[in-house]
Amino acid sequence: MKLRQKYNKAGLILLLVIWGQGSFAQKDASFVYLDSLSYQQYLQEDWSALIKTTRKAYKNNMDYYYMRMRTGIAYYEKQRYMLAEKHFKKAEEFNDIDKINKEYIYYSKLFSGKQKDSYLYYYKNESQLKKSVDLKKKGVAYFNLDVVYHNNPVDNVTSLFQDFHNGNPIDGEQLVTLNYRLTNFKLAHDLSKNLRLVHGGSLLYKNSYYYLNTNEFFLGDEINGIKQIQYYGGLNYIPIDGLNITGAVHFLRYSFPTYLSGGSGMGGMGGMGTSSIYLPGYSGNFLSSRISAYKYIGLINIGGGISYSTLNYKKQLQKDYRLVIYPLGNLNLYTVSTVFQVSDEDDLDKQNYTSLKQEVGFKALGNIWMEAMLQFGEIKNYTDHNGFCIYNGNDTQTSRFDFSLIHTGLKSNIRLMASYLEYYNYYFDLTNYRSSELNKIESSGLTFIGEISWKF
Repeated sequence: MKLRQKYNKAGLILLLVIWGQGSFAQKDASFVYLDSLSYQQYLQEDWSALIKTTRKAYKNNMDYYYMRMRTGIAYYEKQRYMLAEKHFKKAEEFNDIDKINKEYIYYSKLFSGKQKDSYLYYYKNESQLKKSVDLKKKGVAYFNLDVVYHNNPVDNVTSLFQDFHNGNPIDGEQLVTLNYRLTNFKLAHDLSKNLRLVHGGSLLYKNSYYYLNTNEFFLGDEINGIKQIQYYGGLNYIPIDGLNITGAVHFLRYSFPTYLSGGSGMGGMGGMGTSSIYLPGYSGNFLSSRISAYKYIGLINIGGGISYSTLNYKKQLQKDYRLVIYPLGNLNLYTVSTVFQVSDEDDLDKQNYTSLKQEVGFKALGNIWMEAMLQFGEIKNYTDHNGFCIYNGNDTQTSRFDFSLIHTGLKSNIRLMASYLEYYNYYFDLTNYRSSELNKIESSGLTFIGEISWKF
């Protein structure tokens, strides 16, 4: 937005002349020179030179409202919105009644991705901004929908169990994920100037190869229709400018379908056994809760969160730490570094995991962004994205690589993502009810995600 055009240049000159008659005479020549030079650079739209000139002025304790406004406008025109906001807020300390300054602060926040911060600033200064900023409180701030498909291209899955079965293993079971389909939706509602409600749901359909060995029978067969229904609710609170606190809960209901074989007790593993097998289905309810806080400090956003979950009949305590850096002072380039530490335990066993995730995003062309992510380190049963995404299951993830293309528009964003994962699992000992570290199966899978967000 070309807010700079709203400045009345003749008015600025008149103000400078009047103010200069009373105060410039008391300043030394260097002040007059730098002030005059910066103003000429402003008129000529020489933004890089203007930034250098005003930087020199600040080093020499030459600081006042119009100097800060010129610097802020220079950064704004160069689309370095975070640095622009810093100087506009400094100018606001000199003059708290200029509406143009407040417009610049609002749009600097908005264009740097701090949407909720920009709304909070608007409501705090509504009397001065309501005529120039068309911001209306709406029932839905945004709606997000994404669909996910994951496939494990394993060949001849029964061969992964043949030798193990012939070794007469202890009573137990093992699941190998073959594929799944996941649909997510999420909505956000602004309840007040400081508070936003975010909630959504997910539906997961999963197909897995199931191997079961007991004293009574063996089973090795594909199980279709494993289902998981989820609901997420979170409250996002901004008590002060730049500080974001979120509390969230996530409910899951997992259902394993009833199984009835047609006669062979090994379901494709040599036809062992002739009687039919009936296994009743079962379901379980699980919960994940979380609180997190993040703070903007200049060109970085730093913070972390704590999650407590009861996934897969275990207890998880997760601590994670995140650092986001915006080197250019805008969204054209950013890096996100996250460390996950998870303790996963039950009455018989406890495992500790640490995983590192590094993301890099940059503006490629026009409204197209590219984003790459690498995650490494063993981890399972953990949460991400403020608790909205839950990665639960019997698999231990060892590495993951994502690549995304993102198109941003005025009213909608579209993301296409491909993900490559590596993970493993063990045979589960039903006698002692713990992982046996037998028959380790290592897998790799491809995930494809399509996502669209509508902004209201």
